[in-house]
Amino acid sequence: MSRATHIAIGGSLGLAAVIAIVIACLVTFDWNRARPWIGERIAEATGRSFAIRGDLSLGWRPAEGETGWRAWIPWPHLKADDIMLGNADWSSQAVMAHVAHVRFSVNPLGLLQRQLLIPSLSLDAPDVLLERRKDGSSNWTFKPKEDSGWQTRIGRIAVNKGSVRLADEQRRLELKGDVDTIDSRDGDPYLLGWRLSGSYQGEPIRGDGRSGMLTIQDSNARYPIEARLKIGQPAAQTLVEAQGFLDRPRDGPMLDLQVNVTGASLAQLYPLLGIALPETRPYTTRGRLTGTPGISWTYREFDGRIGMTDIAGELHFLLKTDGHGGDALPRPRLEGRIVTNRLQFGDLAPLVGISTAGKPEAKPTDRLLPDRPWRPERWAKFDTDIEFTARSVARKNPLPIDNLATRIRLQEGVLTLAPLEAGIAGGRLSARLRLDGGSRPLRGELTMSARHLKLARLFDDPLMKGSAGEINADASLRASGKSIAGLLAGADGELRAVVNAGTVSRLFLDKIGLNVSSMVAAQMFGDKQVSINCAMTDVAISKGVMRPRAFVIDTDEARIQVDGSIDLGREKVALTVYPESKGWKLVSLRSPIHVDGNFRKREMTVDRGALALKAGTAVALGLLGPVAAALIPLVHVGPEEGSDCAGLLAPPAPAQKVAAPAGK
Repeated sequence: MSRATHIAIGGSLGLAAVIAIVIACLVTFDWNRARPWIGERIAEATGRSFAIRGDLSLGWRPAEGETGWRAWIPWPHLKADDIMLGNADWSSQAVMAHVAHVRFSVNPLGLLQRQLLIPSLSLDAPDVLLERRKDGSSNWTFKPKEDSGWQTRIGRIAVNKGSVRLADEQRRLELKGDVDTIDSRDGDPYLLGWRLSGSYQGEPIRGDGRSGMLTIQDSNARYPIEARLKIGQPAAQTLVEAQGFLDRPRDGPMLDLQVNVTGASLAQLYPLLGIALPETRPYTTRGRLTGTPGISWTYREFDGRIGMTDIAGELHFLLKTDGHGGDALPRPRLEGRIVTNRLQFGDLAPLVGISTAGKPEAKPTDRLLPDRPWRPERWAKFDTDIEFTARSVARKNPLPIDNLATRIRLQEGVLTLAPLEAGIAGGRLSARLRLDGGSRPLRGELTMSARHLKLARLFDDPLMKGSAGEINADASLRASGKSIAGLLAGADGELRAVVNAGTVSRLFLDKIGLNVSSMVAAQMFGDKQVSINCAMTDVAISKGVMRPRAFVIDTDEARIQVDGSIDLGREKVALTVYPESKGWKLVSLRSPIHVDGNFRKREMTVDRGALALKAGTAVALGLLGPVAAALIPLVHVGPEEGSDCAGLLAPPAPAQKVAAPAGK
């Protein structure tokens, strides 16, 4: 045997002996003596106090996930009992985390490069307190006392019978949760279960769920998540159900979840989202939620219902300029589109302040206009840009609206609906609404233009079905107030409307004119259409009071004029109708008709006894029915060129009141 061979064999035996001696020392060494040194090193790495107050022991296990010669190197496996990690110096609690038992293995090759590589970490009975102050500082952000040059990487984390408490002053979130490992079945990806309770934005919250075992080290990992949350009081509770995946928890976590949300009103999502959504009827939605917490969310391909109205679309909620940690936006921003195939107007009642069934009204019972205050102070906290489209509208509504489309924008507390387009009664309505939430009280402006509205479709009266002709109208309105009722109570503006080249039912006019003989004849021999020379109104609105500068309907057989006022603030009606038949009538009760009362109930009086009173009921139906009431808030129109109304624009001279018969 050569000298070189002897040297090689001797060196190998010597190295083996050294390794054996080192291993023997490691196995027999009392590791409890190393607890102070380990505590000091971890304290330097975290900037917090750290102590192992129980037993510390070392064992050996095969390498995890290694191949080749590295797989032959055993890894040290440490077990420590009664572990304590100190809290941030500003906290009222001295301990941030306490763990009964900790078990983990260490890659020894990483130690040569000053890396503490822990592929798996098992925690028994951990008790963790997480805190965040209003200024955003948190106790889970560690500040090392000095740069030791060591790097720590933790892979898979297993938790057994743990508890977590979260106190977040910034989001007004108080939670207490329990976490435990699930006895998994073969192929079951859910390995951790959790249950929580507490409060969020003053509302109670509780829930449960499960997830895959978290591996922080793997930047390409995907973990299944399943959660169920209940937010709010039982009578007005929001239920959130989610199932999906958490991606890349190490490099900016991404969530990809299928989410179902059910609640009593979208406004109750404000504590959860920080977005002032409108009051609505009960709703449910289903869609895919993707995004990065703290940066952006997208609720895509969602559908559902609000009341009886179907909804679908896509929404984006942005907190920063991009998905890569860009600068924060001045305010959170919600944008996207919402489409409904069939809009039920009754489902918009809470939006304008009308109480839904089962909720107490915020106004006296004799009031009609919604008086529930808006909350413009919330508008300045976020921005909105949403396109809303209603492809069709249910027919059980005051106006025969066929479709509706608008763009809803909220910028620095100013809400605008522009353009606001609707197909109505076979024509088109174009409007622009602006509400300035920064003003106290809130200031509003409305402009409206209606063109080619068909008479036959506009009035909800069987006698008008055969009528021809179109209404053109313009409106403008300026007001201040805290609600719809408040805005209209102090409104200024004008409303103008005109009908050209139309026809109307003779029986309808005879009812208004109280021509009893013609009504009887029409009922016996049938009705016919009468040509309209002009029908127009020119109404001025000042401090919430509407007064017609001109209100006239002129045909070949009758002329009707209206004078008086409608007080939008007091919801009072005081109108006088002056009917005048043209031509000879066998019995024509052409007395002025007085319409008085409020928006919910009106009474009519005439100067020709009870018979005329009964016949005059048609006046209220024709002039103050659902259609007229719905048009009142719209406000500004003038007759188009070529109209026959030019000679009728002067205000009517009040007719002389007919004296009552002697003895009355």
